[in-house]
Amino acid sequence: MLWSLWADLSVLTTGPRPPQAKPWSAGALVPGPDRCSAFEVQAFSMGTNARGQIIAVAKLFPRGVGKVIHAAGKHALFNIRRELTANDFVDGAPSRHKKSFKVWADDTLTNMQALTAVFNDELYDTDAPDLPPATQTSETYNNFRQWLEWEGRPCSNYAYWYFQARWKDQKVTLKDVGQGAIPLPPRAFYSKP
Repeated sequence: MLWSLWADLSVLTTGPRPPQAKPWSAGALVPGPDRCSAFEVQAFSMGTNARGQIIAVAKLFPRGVGKVIHAAGKHALFNIRRELTANDFVDGAPSRHKKSFKVWADDTLTNMQALTAVFNDELYDTDAPDLPPATQTSETYNNFRQWLEWEGRPCSNYAYWYFQARWKDQKVTLKDVGQGAIPLPPRAFYSKP
């Protein structure tokens, strides 16, 4: 028997976390509520921080293929890949790190993936980006794309989502997460103090 494997990948940016997806508490010291959305959370040095909580869902086709993969113990051959392009600013200046101001830097985090849900023809990836630490202002503008791979080969569509947030004077002034993409501003919203 020959199987043709494909997945429809989508990103949940609102609503409850699917029960089989990993909770945000598995990857964040101070997670928001157990829902997909943009939240304000406590921060160690900034008073509050903004977080965009999402779940990527890969729905496998043809129906029932997940039971075959699960029975064969091959679910570990899956990987939900994630890349981002981001412009971050701290105190009015570009904040350059290994993932900022790059074109599609790798952002895959395998320990937040739930691959054993393959039995139900679904796989999950949990993510919760937030603002970079700052003393006066902080801004982040991110576009993400995710897809499913089987043994290193793509087997789904790209699913695009974004997160953007701003912080000033110990308060979050913008928090937004959604499907699709946003323009990444070349300059900071808040000027240098």
